[in-house]
Amino acid sequence: MDLREKLHEEGVRLLIKHREFWPIDHAHNTRIDGARYRQRAMCKTVFSTVKLTLGDGVRARTWYGEFR
Repeated sequence: MDLREKLHEEGVRLLIKHREFWPIDHAHNTRIDGARYRQRAMCKTVFSTVKLTLGDGVRARTWYGEFR
């Protein structure tokens, strides 16, 4: 929650859903923009598929390679 509050102060709109322990958490999740959340979910799906199909081929072999 501290990270969420700091990002909110900076004006960042989060697309990570809240864990639903209380009714207010459910309310926060309904306020998340549906189109942007689906875009985030699609990106995660693509990254997962690439990592599964290519495996070690997508990991950098050197420290410098991580930033290329």
